[in-house]
Amino acid sequence: MLEHAALLKEILVQTIAGNHPHVPSEIPDEKFWACRQFLSHFLSGDKAGCVFTLNYDLLLYWTLMHEDMPFDEPLKLAANDGFGNDEDEPDADYVVWQGETSAHSACVMFLHGALHLFDSGKELLKYTWIRKGVPLIDQAREALAQNAFPLFVAEGTSAQKKAKIRHNAYLYQGFKQFTANVQQGRHCMFVFGHSLAENDDHILNRIGRGRCRKLYVGIYGDPIAEANERIIGRAQALAALRPEKWPLEVAFYDAATAEIWGR
Repeated sequence: MLEHAALLKEILVQTIAGNHPHVPSEIPDEKFWACRQFLSHFLSGDKAGCVFTLNYDLLLYWTLMHEDMPFDEPLKLAANDGFGNDEDEPDADYVVWQGETSAHSACVMFLHGALHLFDSGKELLKYTWIRKGVPLIDQAREALAQNAFPLFVAEGTSAQKKAKIRHNAYLYQGFKQFTANVQQGRHCMFVFGHSLAENDDHILNRIGRGRCRKLYVGIYGDPIAEANERIIGRAQALAALRPEKWPLEVAFYDAATAEIWGR
């Protein structure tokens, strides 16, 4: 059984590594700069808001850390994710979730966990390349060998995902922040790269029951394709959850025009 457990851990890392760049340098700088420009619409300036992601990968985190832009006025993005130094080990090669202090001011939240977030049993750790100089994929392998596991919400149904979220302080804080965000009547929401599938209704229904005025939903390719028609129908169903006092306007945009990674 121990041999099988070790093999499963290695398969997990290999699966992740096989579908993900090993190090940030494998991605051209121009793509990171384009992605930072996209994020600047949401994380910079007087009207900066929040970014909530359901992805597990490192791409958002890498982009937020990629600040060496060769422009006269480099884009400064709000990147507070609620993590900071361990007060007992401030020089550690990781940072910990500051649930008791700065978590409420976080503007970037991984609602379903992420590849670089690990549960050590007593606290939630965020591994970084800067502090250790070791690729995060390799750090994940090392952590698994020490029985520390990535924080993932991999459950199947929406109800199962919600149960997992409620049993983890970090995930539940992100869930509450998302809920509070969509309750702001002056806000609007942009959705990119999500199919609005039913197994994420624990997140999506918060939009339908919220007060944000407008929902922009990205669709890729032909709007009348079956998959896109399903997304359009799901978005309209969210709007139908609203009472007359807080109507939700839904608009659709061509996801390809966002050019997150450049042309």
